Amino acid sequence: MGNELSPLTPDEEAWQKLHPYLLGQKGFVERVTHGEDVTQEDLQGFQDVLTMLHTFWRDQRSISRQQVLPLWSVLFQLEEYISLEPIRERELRPLLQQLGTWLDAAFDPDTSLLDEEAALEMLLQQILGGPSFRVSLRQNAVDTLYFQNFLYQLDQLQVAWHGKEALPKRACSALFAIEQFPWASESSSEAELRERMDMKQLVFQKIDACLRDGEYGERVLEQRTDEATSEEKEVVAMYKDTDIVVENDVWSMLKKHLVDEGGLLDQLEQGRVIQVELGNQPEKHQDIQDIRRVIDALRHFWRARQTLPRWQLCLLWSVIPRLERLILRFPESPLPLHILRAKFLTWFCDALDTFERGQIDQDLLLHDLEFHMKELRSFGAELRFGQINLSAFAELALAISILRSAWHGRVVLPRRAAWLLMLVPLMSWDASAFSQEESQQLEGMKRQLYALIDACFCEGAEIVGVRQDKAQTE
Repeated sequence: MGNELSPLTPDEEAWQKLHPYLLGQKGFVERVTHGEDVTQEDLQGFQDVLTMLHTFWRDQRSISRQQVLPLWSVLFQLEEYISLEPIRERELRPLLQQLGTWLDAAFDPDTSLLDEEAALEMLLQQILGGPSFRVSLRQNAVDTLYFQNFLYQLDQLQVAWHGKEALPKRACSALFAIEQFPWASESSSEAELRERMDMKQLVFQKIDACLRDGEYGERVLEQRTDEATSEEKEVVAMYKDTDIVVENDVWSMLKKHLVDEGGLLDQLEQGRVIQVELGNQPEKHQDIQDIRRVIDALRHFWRARQTLPRWQLCLLWSVIPRLERLILRFPESPLPLHILRAKFLTWFCDALDTFERGQIDQDLLLHDLEFHMKELRSFGAELRFGQINLSAFAELALAISILRSAWHGRVVLPRRAAWLLMLVPLMSWDASAFSQEESQQLEGMKRQLYALIDACFCEGAEIVGVRQDKAQTE
């Protein structure tokens, strides 16, 4: 690894030094697999070039597959070598874990949570959470369902990455964390250790397939495209004979029922008691039937949209705090209001959800993979298990605050972010596991998030009847 001058860019120069050093003839991998000792100078040179790459990649959100694959090959080839020469396991395992740590760090972002895209990633983490195969390994309680879900996500990733020249840095960071998994445990039996080693080998093979690309991704992608086209035809046919022919009809009806005087919410605020059916039973109340029907149509109109008008999101969001205030105002008969709130939230979230059958949602896919590969914390997930994570809540509030600033003055907002924010009321705020003091603490947290979400959706959104409602509550 000399210091010759080069006409290449700094990252290209670093890469041309690193590749032969790692994988070339008499390179790092070849010398290790031929039984030669690894010197401190070898390790220092490896770390120096990776540090250089990390600097060059700091502000990039994707990295060339041609650069990622050789780095992965170092881990993959050394793992294969150890499986063939287990006598060197004790000698080489610490080395491999150290290399894995350095490789993982090369992909880690070196920036703070300051932009909109990073805030959306944090929303996914803090609101959704998810299962973690790595955590189950660490707890010495291998969950086979988690493992199967993990493998499924890797299969999905192979399909999503088929033919891609550049790969998301977030995903690369997650995949390279595999070397840090606690595969071995002193308390495990020999049979359990063999099972874990079989799992490890399978995971390594699937990650290798993701990074190398192949025919599997192309075959599945073609099949899912055909399924999506077929589903689209079914959806179009579903609405062919409906009286909802333009989107304006949807918003006229929603405004009538949810905003205007004499509408459903106004009637409820006047103390009228209505019948709301449990579960998926057909609604008997005509206004609720109308709202359900137009929300179903709205999902059809929004099908291909990635951004939505701010005033529309404000209208939908404003319904939820109004219903929650009604629940507190009429404690003698809260059940119908609770059911109505839950139904509205479910319908709104279904309409906002961007997931489509036959397509792979890369944001959600990367989110799920990160939870399997890294021990991430999630405010929403921990809340479901009766735990209040203050640092995770602070990150969630910060993410929403960043979105509020980023969206200042906009008239359209990202649909995915709107869906995530609409999920906040569905979090486990009222779990019975909490003490009275904790419940009061959570109520304050909830109000803080509601105020931020209201600002995200409704700052600058002019809807008659909506802003007046907010003014009455402040």
